Amino acid sequence: MEPKTTALIGIIFLVIIVGGALALSSFGVSFVGQFYTKEGVDTDNDGLLDIEEDVNGNGLLDLEETDFRNPDTDNDGLSDGEEINKYRTDPLRVESDGDGLYDSFEAFEADKGETKDFGVQIILPNNRATRGGEIFDRDIDSDGDGLTNIEEQDFNYYARNLRGLDLFKMCNPRCTVYSPYLADTDNNGVNDGDEDFDGDGVENQNDPL
Repeated sequence: MEPKTTALIGIIFLVIIVGGALALSSFGVSFVGQFYTKEGVDTDNDGLLDIEEDVNGNGLLDLEETDFRNPDTDNDGLSDGEEINKYRTDPLRVESDGDGLYDSFEAFEADKGETKDFGVQIILPNNRATRGGEIFDRDIDSDGDGLTNIEEQDFNYYARNLRGLDLFKMCNPRCTVYSPYLADTDNNGVNDGDEDFDGDGVENQNDPL
């Protein structure tokens, strides 16, 4: 085949490829290599556009990216959109602020606290020492029931594990065993710390899990 013919064929193929890419881009398709992420679309309905999650648009889950096909990339019970836009937590970590309390526990309990106005300071999932100073939120007994916040969390997760339920999605208002904002969560006249959750004859505050 003559060089001129070869060059002409190459130009034709180039025109076809570029023209096709431009046509598809007019429909909102962003190309990187052979993969793509469609702009203006939220595939997993997590409140983040695909292109916000798959930042380089290659259609793959890369390091430091959230998964545009999975609404909860770190599987902690909070959607990626909630973590970024509402709670200001890390959608790639189940525990963002380093206080030992899971994002879901702090977030759900904070939501309930703000709604019901328990009269105690709300602990936040993006601040490990909400009260300031060097005392982490995990070590505070917010409601004065004899259990620190992390002990209340641990009892909740222990209860969920016994029931074979999802550990991270347990912190909603329907299934909280002990709330860090209510000294007597079940309103039975006995403080949470004085109850005997596992029935071993030892009250909760003296019975670490």
